[in-house]
Formats: sequence, structure tokens, C-alpha cells
Amino acid sequence: IDGSDFHTDKMINAAPGSQGGTEVSVDIIYEPYQLGESRATLSLSSPIGGEYSIPLFGVSVPPKPQGPFQIKAGSSTAIPFKNVFLQHTAFTYNVENPAFTIKAAETIRSKKNIFITVCFEGNPTGSKMPVTSKLVISCARASGMGAGISWVYYLKGITPEK
Repeated sequence: IDGSDFHTDKMINAAPGSQGGTEVSVDIIYEPYQLGESRATLSLSSPIGGEYSIPLFGVSVPPKPQGPFQIKAGSSTAIPFKNVFLQHTAFTYNVENPAFTIKAAETIRSKKNIFITVCFEGNPTGSKMPVTSKLVISCARASGMGAGISWVYYLKGITPEK
């Protein structure tokens, strides 16, 4: 594949074809590192089967909000996150409601998966009513990344009845 957004196995084994040919499927992973359109070409070749060029096209859109992630009072939850970019990137974390706590910032290696721990201390009013907020993960504009991007995770803190 001649593009960095698409990935597949380097070697694919196929059963011998019949007179009319044999259909073979190839798994391709689309993992974009920037918003917008991506194009590439998949080249397949075999000494017996010949050569094939297949155009690949992908579209990456801004991340959609996720959640709500439910957290019990006095507890925490781990939210999965991945640095999709091709370079180490500094991300900032912001939670709107002070009843939820999180570390302020972190630099994450390229393409690395992590878990972000969000803690919920409990409803500050002492009420048993759920407390809602959102975690916003953002990164500044960087070379090749276009405009800054934000990921939104909805949070719901609950205080169980005793």
C-alpha cells in the first residue's frame, strides 16, 4: 500500500484459482492520522496470478462524543484513548465539574493506546442525585495535523443509596 493511513498484511496466501478465477478477500485497516480524505493504492502481485492495482479511499471525520461513563462516588474509571497521530503529541484534559478530577496534561507516543483515569469524589451538595460533566481531551494544532481536535467523553457520577 502506498499510503500511511491504510495497512494490510505484506503476504497473502490464496488457494489456486479455477478456470473462471477465484475471489480472494484482503483485510485492510484504515487508521487515519488527520481529518479529511485519504487515497492510496493497494498493489497485489503473484508470479502466476499477475498484478493488480486497487484504489483505496477513506474519509476521516471529527471524533464523535462518547459516554456517559458512569463512576461511583469515591471511585474512578479508566477511559481508553489513542494518540492517532504520527508524532508524539501533547494532550490536555479538562473536566467541567470539579466533583470529577483528572491529571491536567500528558504527552502520548505516536499510535499508543492509553487509559485516562477519571475520579469522582461524590456530589458536592451531599445529595444522592447524579452529577454530570464532560471530559474534553484536546491537542493544539501541530505540523500536518490541521486544526486542533477535541474528543468529548460524557461523565455521570452516582452516589449509591446506603
